[in-house]
Amino acid sequence: MFPRKDQTAKLFDIIVGKNSTIEGKITSEGSVRIDGQLTGDVISKGDVLIGPDAKTTGHIEAINVEISGEVEGNVTASGAFRIYETGMLFGDIKVSSFAIDEGGVFEGLCHINTQGVKSPARRKPVDNSLGLKNKDSEKQNDMDKNNKDAQNIKSVK
Repeated sequence: MFPRKDQTAKLFDIIVGKNSTIEGKITSEGSVRIDGQLTGDVISKGDVLIGPDAKTTGHIEAINVEISGEVEGNVTASGAFRIYETGMLFGDIKVSSFAIDEGGVFEGLCHINTQGVKSPARRKPVDNSLGLKNKDSEKQNDMDKNNKDAQNIKSVK
Protein backbone atom coordinates (compact mmCIF):
# COMPACT_ATOMS: atom_id res chain seq x y z
CA MET A 1 0.00 0.00 0.00
CA PHE A 2 0.98 3.62 0.52
CA PRO A 3 3.81 4.54 2.88
CA ARG A 4 2.67 5.74 6.26
CA LYS A 5 2.68 9.54 6.63
CA ASP A 6 4.77 11.15 9.30
CA GLN A 7 2.48 12.04 12.21
CA THR A 8 4.01 15.53 12.58
CA ALA A 9 3.02 16.34 9.00
CA LYS A 10 -0.62 16.27 10.09
CA LEU A 11 0.02 18.96 12.69
CA PHE A 12 1.52 21.56 10.34
CA ASP A 13 0.19 23.02 7.11
CA ILE A 14 3.64 24.32 6.15
CA ILE A 15 7.01 22.75 6.99
CA VAL A 16 10.30 24.32 5.95
CA GLY A 17 12.77 21.43 6.05
CA LYS A 18 16.16 21.44 7.72
CA ASN A 19 18.01 21.68 4.38
CA SER A 20 15.73 24.37 2.93
CA THR A 21 16.22 28.12 2.58
CA ILE A 22 13.27 30.41 1.91
CA GLU A 23 13.13 34.15 1.28
CA GLY A 24 9.71 35.76 1.48
CA LYS A 25 6.59 36.01 3.60
CA ILE A 26 4.77 32.87 4.77
CA THR A 27 1.03 33.19 5.40
CA SER A 28 -1.00 30.22 6.63
CA GLU A 29 -4.49 29.45 7.90
CA GLY A 30 -2.90 26.59 9.88
CA SER A 31 0.28 25.90 11.81
CA VAL A 32 3.83 26.40 10.51
CA ARG A 33 7.08 24.62 11.39
CA ILE A 34 10.48 26.03 10.41
CA ASP A 35 13.50 23.73 10.60
CA GLY A 36 15.62 25.42 7.91
CA GLN A 37 16.46 29.03 7.13
CA LEU A 38 13.83 31.69 6.53
CA THR A 39 14.23 35.36 5.71
CA GLY A 40 10.76 36.87 5.90
CA ASP A 41 7.71 37.20 8.10
CA VAL A 42 5.50 34.32 9.26
CA ILE A 43 1.79 35.11 9.70
CA SER A 44 -0.20 32.12 10.94
CA LYS A 45 -3.73 31.65 12.23
CA GLY A 46 -2.38 28.55 13.97
CA ASP A 47 0.84 27.90 15.84
CA VAL A 48 4.45 28.50 14.79
CA LEU A 49 7.30 26.24 15.84
CA ILE A 50 10.92 27.17 15.18
CA GLY A 51 13.04 24.00 15.31
CA PRO A 52 16.47 23.71 16.97
CA ASP A 53 18.43 24.00 13.69
CA ALA A 54 16.31 26.86 12.29
CA LYS A 55 17.53 30.40 11.67
CA THR A 56 14.80 32.93 11.01
CA THR A 57 14.97 36.64 10.29
CA GLY A 58 11.57 38.32 10.28
CA HIS A 59 8.50 38.91 12.39
CA ILE A 60 6.28 36.08 13.63
CA GLU A 61 2.56 36.42 14.31
CA ALA A 62 0.52 33.41 15.51
CA ILE A 63 -1.63 31.99 18.28
CA ASN A 64 1.18 30.10 20.03
CA VAL A 65 4.89 30.39 19.25
CA GLU A 66 7.67 28.00 20.34
CA ILE A 67 11.33 28.72 19.63
CA SER A 68 14.11 26.14 19.80
CA GLY A 69 16.30 27.75 17.13
CA GLU A 70 17.37 31.32 16.40
CA VAL A 71 14.95 34.15 15.58
CA GLU A 72 15.80 37.76 14.82
CA GLY A 73 12.57 39.76 14.74
CA ASN A 74 9.50 40.61 16.77
CA VAL A 75 6.95 38.03 17.94
CA THR A 76 3.23 38.55 18.52
CA ALA A 77 1.31 35.63 20.03
CA SER A 78 -2.29 35.84 21.18
CA GLY A 79 -1.69 32.68 23.22
CA ALA A 80 1.47 31.22 24.72
CA PHE A 81 5.07 32.01 23.85
CA ARG A 82 7.99 29.81 24.87
CA ILE A 83 11.73 29.80 24.32
CA TYR A 84 13.33 26.41 24.87
CA GLU A 85 16.84 25.70 26.18
CA THR A 86 18.42 25.98 22.71
CA GLY A 87 16.21 28.87 21.59
CA MET A 88 17.31 32.45 20.98
CA LEU A 89 15.13 35.47 20.27
CA PHE A 90 16.52 38.89 19.42
CA GLY A 91 13.44 41.09 19.22
CA ASP A 92 10.40 42.35 21.09
CA ILE A 93 7.39 40.26 22.09
CA LYS A 94 3.68 40.91 22.64
CA VAL A 95 2.17 37.78 24.18
CA SER A 96 -0.45 36.49 26.59
CA SER A 97 1.99 34.24 28.45
CA PHE A 98 5.76 33.85 28.36
CA ALA A 99 8.06 31.01 29.44
CA ILE A 100 11.78 30.61 28.91
CA ASP A 101 13.78 27.52 29.75
CA GLU A 102 17.15 27.75 31.46
CA GLY A 103 19.72 28.34 28.74
CA GLY A 104 17.25 30.09 26.44
CA VAL A 105 18.17 33.60 25.24
CA PHE A 106 15.84 36.60 25.01
CA GLU A 107 17.02 40.10 24.15
CA GLY A 108 14.24 42.62 23.68
CA LEU A 109 11.18 44.21 25.20
CA CYS A 110 8.38 42.11 26.64
CA HIS A 111 4.69 43.09 26.67
CA ILE A 112 2.45 40.54 28.38
CA ASN A 113 -1.36 40.67 28.20
CA THR A 114 -1.34 43.94 26.29
CA GLN A 115 -4.87 43.41 24.97
CA GLY A 116 -7.63 44.47 27.32
CA VAL A 117 -5.34 45.55 30.13
CA LYS A 118 -6.68 48.70 31.68
CA SER A 119 -4.39 51.30 33.15
CA PRO A 120 -4.71 51.68 36.91
CA ALA A 121 -7.19 54.26 38.09
CA ARG A 122 -5.61 57.53 39.09
CA ARG A 123 -5.66 58.25 42.77
CA LYS A 124 -7.57 61.32 43.78
CA PRO A 125 -5.59 63.93 45.66
CA VAL A 126 -6.15 63.76 49.39
CA ASP A 127 -7.77 66.75 51.01
CA ASN A 128 -5.22 67.62 53.65
CA SER A 129 -7.06 70.61 55.10
CA LEU A 130 -6.98 68.91 58.50
CA GLY A 131 -3.18 68.79 58.42
CA LEU A 132 -3.08 64.99 58.52
CA LYS A 133 0.27 63.41 57.75
CA ASN A 134 0.63 60.57 55.30
CA LYS A 135 3.66 58.49 54.38
CA ASP A 136 3.90 59.84 50.82
CA SER A 137 4.04 63.47 51.90
CA GLU A 138 6.55 62.64 54.64
CA LYS A 139 8.77 60.84 52.10
CA GLN A 140 8.55 63.78 49.70
CA ASN A 141 9.44 66.22 52.49
CA ASP A 142 12.45 64.05 53.46
CA MET A 143 13.60 63.91 49.82
CA ASP A 144 13.23 67.69 49.44
CA LYS A 145 15.23 68.23 52.65
CA ASN A 146 17.98 65.84 51.47
CA ASN A 147 18.21 67.64 48.13
CA LYS A 148 18.55 71.02 49.87
CA ASP A 149 21.21 69.61 52.21
CA ALA A 150 23.15 68.22 49.24
CA GLN A 151 23.00 71.60 47.49
CA ASN A 152 24.23 73.37 50.63
CA ILE A 153 27.17 70.96 50.92
CA LYS A 154 28.15 71.60 47.28
CA SER A 155 27.98 75.38 47.74
CA VAL A 156 30.21 75.25 50.85
CA LYS A 157 33.01 73.46 48.95
